[in-house]
Amino acid sequence: MSTNRLARFRGAVRDYYINDIRGSVVKIVGANGEEFSSYEYEPSGTIIAQTGPAADFNYTGKELDEGYSFDLY
Repeated sequence: MSTNRLARFRGAVRDYYINDIRGSVVKIVGANGEEFSSYEYEPSGTIIAQTGPAADFNYTGKELDEGYSFDLY
């Protein structure tokens, strides 16, 4: 079972992660409901559509290691 992150902080601003049933981040929204980013994945976890900046947590809620471009399991 994956651990879903609910929010991230950018200074005093809080953003909320919206996850699908697998725990994958599909949207990031602000406290007022404005959408910052959205993501769509292939069954293998490859991002096929993205709007906005990359999320810290991606497919199945795993953290992205930017140095190696792999999700940390």
